[in-house]
Amino acid sequence: MLEGKITSRPYIEMTLSLLNEIGVKTSFDDHIIRIQPALSMVNGQWSIESDWSSASYFYSIVALSKISTQITLSTFKQNSLQGDSALAGIYKIFGVDTYFENGRIRIVKTKNCQLSIVNCQLNQTPDLAQTIAVTCIGLGIKCQLTG
Repeated sequence: MLEGKITSRPYIEMTLSLLNEIGVKTSFDDHIIRIQPALSMVNGQWSIESDWSSASYFYSIVALSKISTQITLSTFKQNSLQGDSALAGIYKIFGVDTYFENGRIRIVKTKNCQLSIVNCQLNQTPDLAQTIAVTCIGLGIKCQLTG
């Protein structure tokens, strides 16, 4: 049983999802995590998704570019359980679009950001705060980051 406010729910859900993939039955209801003993394990190969927090630096590079820039990164899921996968939506405000193609993401600058201030609530994605702040500074945009 978890006590207090759960601040890392996406990481807990990712871990349980991977356990489920290899045949371990789990559940996560409210503050209670249950993991049943594995009677057998599923044999196979698994591809571990890349870290969305690390991808944030490439999103910033694309957003800060003066010309139409694109970067392709591998091993990302469109239906990712990582909280920081919110990058794809957040960086739309900076004119960066994300295209999911065969387990890869292609991030493309499609337009220049026209905002004078960016407001982001980052309680589910706190690791993105520094990268978003740097992007805003580089673009000359004020930012208010909470959470």
